[in-house]
Amino acid sequence: MIASFEASAFIALDYIRRKNERPYRFKLLKISYGVGAIASILMAFSGDFMGRIVYQYNVLKFVAFEGLRNLGGKDPVMGILLYGDPNHIFPGFNYYLNYASSSVDPNAVIQSVRAAEAFAGWGYYVYWSMMISGIILFIFSLIYLTLYSKRLSSLFQRIFRIPVEKFIVYSSFVAPLLGIVAASAGWAVREAGRHPWVIYGLLQYWQVITPDTITFAFSTLIIVVEISILILGSLAILYVMRFRRDKNE
Repeated sequence: MIASFEASAFIALDYIRRKNERPYRFKLLKISYGVGAIASILMAFSGDFMGRIVYQYNVLKFVAFEGLRNLGGKDPVMGILLYGDPNHIFPGFNYYLNYASSSVDPNAVIQSVRAAEAFAGWGYYVYWSMMISGIILFIFSLIYLTLYSKRLSSLFQRIFRIPVEKFIVYSSFVAPLLGIVAASAGWAVREAGRHPWVIYGLLQYWQVITPDTITFAFSTLIIVVEISILILGSLAILYVMRFRRDKNE
């Protein structure tokens, strides 16, 4: 998704600079932006699936990121998605602390709640930065789909006083930034409160064969690889675009 929107930004820049090649550039833009749009729409459904698993297997993370804190409360959107009831009351941290004594290991429950409380402060804002940026990308993606319907395109233009084509071009400079925010925040939200080898509660501790810890060197390697992909991918896009420009000249 991020790579597609990054490519769209470069193509959109070339679209603005080279007026004589705009029809061809816009065809490229439709392809790159379209891939990102489809990925954004699919991620909405996959995110809902993963969120349901988190709620089922790691409810304390849900309490932390939704900002329910100690007393809990209502979350109309989550209430509708999970229970079909916008007035559903979600329990907070105090609820689980009160029932810790009924657990096989009360101390483990208390430690788990305290750990969730520790990342609830920053986790709430990171979670919502992921949600907001993802929602905006989802809206961009739906607008992109109006390109393939004359009625929807004309309706969009009448409402917003801008052609869909122009919106796609200029939103191409915003979409990569939103994608990076959504992906980075999503990674932080996913990793918070779990060990590297435990995936959404589906892989339990007793099923682990090689529970090796992730070292600082390994984390650095992953970061270097990701940054290298970004830089090399950007350079490759620039090279292809310049090669075509030189060839035409």
